[in-house]
Amino acid sequence: MVKAPPRTEPEAQALVLDAPWKGRVLRTYGLSRLIVLAAAFVAAAGTDPGRGPWPRLPGPHLAVLRALARWDGAWYLDMAQHGYHQVPVWPHGSASFAFFPLFSWVVGAGSWATHLSPLIVALALTTVLGGVAALVIWLLTAQVFGDQVAHRAAALFCFFPGAFVLSMAYTESLTIAAAAGALLALSRRRWVLAGVLGAAAAMSRPTAGVLVLAAAWCTIQAWRRGEGLRPLWAPALTAAGTLIVVGYQWALSGHALEWLYIETTSWRDQSGFTFKTVQRLFNFVRSPTLSFGTGGLNDLVWAGGLAVALLGGWLIIRRRLPAALTIYGLGALVFAANSFNVGDRPRPLLVAFPLIIAIAASVQGWKWRVVLIASAIGLAAMSLVTFLTLSAVP
Repeated sequence: MVKAPPRTEPEAQALVLDAPWKGRVLRTYGLSRLIVLAAAFVAAAGTDPGRGPWPRLPGPHLAVLRALARWDGAWYLDMAQHGYHQVPVWPHGSASFAFFPLFSWVVGAGSWATHLSPLIVALALTTVLGGVAALVIWLLTAQVFGDQVAHRAAALFCFFPGAFVLSMAYTESLTIAAAAGALLALSRRRWVLAGVLGAAAAMSRPTAGVLVLAAAWCTIQAWRRGEGLRPLWAPALTAAGTLIVVGYQWALSGHALEWLYIETTSWRDQSGFTFKTVQRLFNFVRSPTLSFGTGGLNDLVWAGGLAVALLGGWLIIRRRLPAALTIYGLGALVFAANSFNVGDRPRPLLVAFPLIIAIAASVQGWKWRVVLIASAIGLAAMSLVTFLTLSAVP
């Protein structure tokens, strides 16, 4: 498949204003949300899905809403109410500093302004921003590969197995919408806008710090074209987002890189680039142990995500995505793989969305239908596992 010729600025503006493609993307997104909500209703039929090894969830005490705030969502909601504070967690004390704060800040501000529960605000915010992310990913893809590939990329993003998180009280919707917006702004040389969006992404999730590298590459290319110093706004502002979080945590805790320290102590994480990772994969392939008990599906989800990450990384290179998308996509994959506990699971793979664009650009016809159906089945399965069990870390 040949890339579409780059659109001129008037063409790009006309594309943004064109309503039909936006309606198609949002309808696809809405359909994918029905799958996630159906899984949440299934979870609501059993025991309280909001109870678990995480902070207490705020009201309303509706089981279907509590299913959508499990796992890390409870930590973000706790931060929205109380900020960073000492929350005891086994085995080594406070764990809240492992989470970057922007999503919680926005939820807390929205709850204060509307007098609504942080739970309601968080779920509304993440659902809306998930739709925004799908629209921006369509635009990013369309300007490189054309409209048909853009439709496939947006659909695969909506039905990707990790897309259950776009309906949960998690930061991914904000991170992806901001990161994709920053990459789109970089492609259109909107340097300040790219920096502001990049900073928002970097303040919501440490993975998004990879955007600094993508913005720096674009800045170097702009400097070679003689565009002066204005492009420096993009990497400078993006880096400032990360530095604000690091400095804020440092001021509160007294430790530099507190989030990384908490990851390795409270959460017992370690580098994924060790022999233990190879041994883990070998042991799983040789003798897989599967159950719905606590952690019983972790290795299966991790190994499947690793296979998709390797394929996606290869396709990013093979399809020759624009440099900024390539740097961000490969960087996000490497960042995720560096976590032994989490690794390239479906949720971090969703943040590395250029791999989704690369897959959409590489398959069509019946092969595309197979990929999309398999992905939708994976979305339903991951939703049920996440809402019903503790068998796999989302």
